[in-house]
Amino acid sequence: MMPETHSHIQEPDNLNILHLLPPPTPPLKPMIPEEMPPYDGETLEAASPFPEPLGDDMEDIDSIAVADDAETSLYTDIVHKGRVERLGCQLADQLIRFRGCYMDCHRSAKVQHDQDSREHISLATYIETTEGLCLDVLGSTRIATPEDDLSRKISTSSRRQIYCGVRSGDQAPHICLSQDEQTTHVAEAHFDVDSVTGFPNSLAVAKQGIRWFPTQMPVSDLQSDLYLCKRQVQYFDATGIERQVKRPVHQIPHYTLGRLIGFEDISLYLLFLHLYH
Repeated sequence: MMPETHSHIQEPDNLNILHLLPPPTPPLKPMIPEEMPPYDGETLEAASPFPEPLGDDMEDIDSIAVADDAETSLYTDIVHKGRVERLGCQLADQLIRFRGCYMDCHRSAKVQHDQDSREHISLATYIETTEGLCLDVLGSTRIATPEDDLSRKISTSSRRQIYCGVRSGDQAPHICLSQDEQTTHVAEAHFDVDSVTGFPNSLAVAKQGIRWFPTQMPVSDLQSDLYLCKRQVQYFDATGIERQVKRPVHQIPHYTLGRLIGFEDISLYLLFLHLYH
């Protein structure tokens, strides 16, 4: 039988849990209490450098301080508002005066460019002049090794010409980017003709003969719409009256006769306009 023990549980407000928390990072500096002069029973008051005002004088000082704060705040607001308005006006003037680039601007720049006495070299042309100065590492069939000593195989003058464009005793070339500009071409329309379809009324188009297909192709070339004008067909309705309507070519009964001799790419189809139903 366990003996009963009585323990006093602290209230939550008085519970100290600081020992359960991790130490602060960085550690807090120890607080050094300020030394207070001993109390001798008299009221301690801070000495003021100004004479103590009495009565209405205190109210006047308070009103003056409030007025000074209000004037300072008002002045700051006015200055800030003035700067914002001035910046807005400057941006608006800049947008209003800027009308974009005119043709005269480009024409004037081109005239100045043409009057430049220096030799105009395009970037592609300059790169071509540096070919052969350095080793073709990418075109090699093997990976370079330290024994190859590639750095010593390129002279100082070659390096200066490769990276700076300056030859011995010469000035740096004038790389003109406008030389690489491509003239804008006007877009043109092109047509991709996959096939040509015609509707002859006689077999006289096959003067050299017809290469006949005794068996039909499993998949006809006319199974889909050819985007042609509809052809007029005739049929009899349920009452026996003849009707004439226009139907797409692939919906008309047809037969693949063969190909034209001498022009094997042309297939010949027979359309049965009166067998439509």
